[in-house]
Amino acid sequence: MGWLRFIAKRVVFYGSVLAFLNYFGSSVCSFGAAKWMKHEVKDRRIQQVCKVDENLESIVDSIDIKGCDALKLLKTAHALVSKQLDYTASFWCNEKERAYVEGKADCRYFAAFTYSNFLSLADKLGRSDLKDKVRICMGLSSDGNRVDAGHVWLQFYDGGRWRDYETTNDLFDRDDNIDFGSIDNLIPDYAVLDYTTCVPSSWITYNNGDLEDNTDFLFSFNTGIEARHLYSYVKNEILPKSVTTDK
Repeated sequence: MGWLRFIAKRVVFYGSVLAFLNYFGSSVCSFGAAKWMKHEVKDRRIQQVCKVDENLESIVDSIDIKGCDALKLLKTAHALVSKQLDYTASFWCNEKERAYVEGKADCRYFAAFTYSNFLSLADKLGRSDLKDKVRICMGLSSDGNRVDAGHVWLQFYDGGRWRDYETTNDLFDRDDNIDFGSIDNLIPDYAVLDYTTCVPSSWITYNNGDLEDNTDFLFSFNTGIEARHLYSYVKNEILPKSVTTDK
């Protein structure tokens, strides 16, 4: 049974390595994603693709600029994106060209375009005071029990807490005429707020006149990504007990 012990030790060892990578790898990757996303949000071609300037007069005429809160402005920015982009799964190949030229994008570009438009509109409408009330987040979506997939979304600050805002919902077609004065009816809260369970590992906020990226390097511990369950599964279920206890 010596060969069984050898296999058992190797499987447990590599299971432990995978558990370690599962704990820390997500935070390291998120650090790089935050740097990339901060650069992406600043790309002014986003406003060209979403025709922000072309819609600015209609927005000014339709909403109460002084009374506008962060959520209403965020929905306005989101509407401009949803009209121009179609959601498609990521293939990690020519993603930028697909988003900027073909109008096909995954969650990363939906979120980046919406956040960029929000910051641009806040400046153009003289509401820079709202810019720190919204942030872009990178992390994981979950059903509450298991982690499903990496995700990028937005959050807005609402009465002392950050609430998730989902940007990938298909809301408008390119031919739709958007009444920005009725944006709360066109994009009801239930369609975008707290739509899925998401936990950020990195986020980008507006602070002191520029974008600031943050990464939680203890993200995996804090969010409960269950790497230890992987180790336990390998040790107790994949390996027969007769092997793990063989002497």
